[in-house]
Amino acid sequence: GAQLLRKRTDAEKKQTEMMADVVEADNDFVLNKNMVEQRYLVSFDMADALKNPGGENDLVLIDGDELIVPVINNTVKIDGAVQMPTTVSYKKGMKKSDLVNAAGGYAKRAYKRRAYIVYMNGRVSKLRRFTTIEPGSQVFIPKKDKKENQLQQIMSVSTTAASLGMMGVSIANLLK
Repeated sequence: GAQLLRKRTDAEKKQTEMMADVVEADNDFVLNKNMVEQRYLVSFDMADALKNPGGENDLVLIDGDELIVPVINNTVKIDGAVQMPTTVSYKKGMKKSDLVNAAGGYAKRAYKRRAYIVYMNGRVSKLRRFTTIEPGSQVFIPKKDKKENQLQQIMSVSTTAASLGMMGVSIANLLK
């Protein structure tokens, strides 16, 4: 669950500003709050870094880095498009379905396929049926855009109108 916060360089600040412009044009991309702040989260596995000095998780610290080692958190939070966002006690072997059920199930416009989990160390992963749930994690179920719902409603109304039109033509032909 350890996190490393690193100061953003001037070049990174400029890149973030350019990304913010792109975000306005692309609704599928969500700009993380950390991306626009002066620091950003570097995700790494501290246990592996300590076991394997010089390995892929052994980060070189630079001036201004801040290492945060949290107190053990024995809960898992589920948020977003569920009936009742909640925090539950972590149990070894928990599954996605356990968490969704603990939150009362999915909300009406839940975007189940886009669900994701944020681990204590900041790593983010798509939430699948057999994704490993760890203590201190947060699960998020996004909502579907209203635009998608509106398109489905328009298609439904169009189909109904076409069916009614065909019925009208059939009735007119029968009455001839």
